[in-house]
Amino acid sequence: FREDGTVSGVIGVSVDVTDRRRAEETLRASEERYRALVQSAEIGITVHVDGRGVFINDYLARELGYARAADYVKAAAKKPQVLHIVDEERANSIEQLRQVQSGEIPVFVESGHLRRLDGRIMHIQSKSRRILWEGRPAVLTAIVDVTRRGELEDDLRHSEERYRTLVDGSLQGIAVFTLPDLRACFVNAAMLRLVGVESAKEYVGRVHLF
Repeated sequence: FREDGTVSGVIGVSVDVTDRRRAEETLRASEERYRALVQSAEIGITVHVDGRGVFINDYLARELGYARAADYVKAAAKKPQVLHIVDEERANSIEQLRQVQSGEIPVFVESGHLRRLDGRIMHIQSKSRRILWEGRPAVLTAIVDVTRRGELEDDLRHSEERYRTLVDGSLQGIAVFTLPDLRACFVNAAMLRLVGVESAKEYVGRVHLF
């Protein structure tokens, strides 16, 4: 300033923020790619902070019966506990999530059950690990629905049981042999009577040349 108070000149300072802006844009692009990947995944993904669900991907939201993922988050905000875990497994799941979030255990893998909004039970396998969510410790959980797998295993087991009952009760002699050595791996009661052997243990595991 001059003695009379008028401006005699201006001093300016400029800072090059190109690198900072480039880093921010790179981070934003990375987060967008990650979010797109999570939302398109055909497995369930959730994030819990202090036992409360703060994120769910669209896939799991639909599987649980929500029209939108945001509806799950709103419901979780009203009930700050792990939603949809069946009652008998809830206490253990909450404790395991607490231990993962606190860092007491690095990863938690479990097989459990979720109850959908319509009451149907979903058999799941999940894996949880500690992450940072908006600067806070949180738990990221990946969930796979194995309900259909369990149903198929049950159907197969029942089918095998029906088949074994039918074969064991047959009046015709039936035996199964491995190739090429013709070693018996199964025999029914009628075949044992035909060959004059008292128990399957005496017949199975031996080579038979007929």
